[in-house]
Amino acid sequence: QDSLPLRVIMANINGKGDFEAVLDMGSSFITMSRLVWKRLGYSIQDNIQMHMENANAGHSLMMGLMHNTQVTISGADFFLQIFVVETTAFEILLGMPFFALTRGQVSFDPTGNVNLILINLNMNRRLNLPTQAHVKEGNENQNQSGIGYLGF
Repeated sequence: QDSLPLRVIMANINGKGDFEAVLDMGSSFITMSRLVWKRLGYSIQDNIQMHMENANAGHSLMMGLMHNTQVTISGADFFLQIFVVETTAFEILLGMPFFALTRGQVSFDPTGNVNLILINLNMNRRLNLPTQAHVKEGNENQNQSGIGYLGF
């Protein structure tokens, strides 16, 4: 295939609800939209602010940091440092720090399915999770982050 959509999994935040989490090994951060953060009602460390450059050369304001946020994926708990971003087209974005913490790997099979393999060191547990395509409604050539398909 000459391109593939970004992939997503569902993640529960502190037992307060399930949210769509975009897998993005090209991102230097784990981020959450301001709307999700407001819905959760948690505090952030707001003295840590910076601008994040998007793949399309735009910028988003990082409003602050949620420390040691419990994120449950398929029954396994991970404690993540999550930046809250003012303007996003996603609920959660799992970037490189997530993949480093979980020793995350992406596995492609011949039928086009994509699985995410994670290690939870606290539980000594290996997870093999199916992922879903992340496609913006009404435009099958673009995902919700506005980046479009990843080309190979």
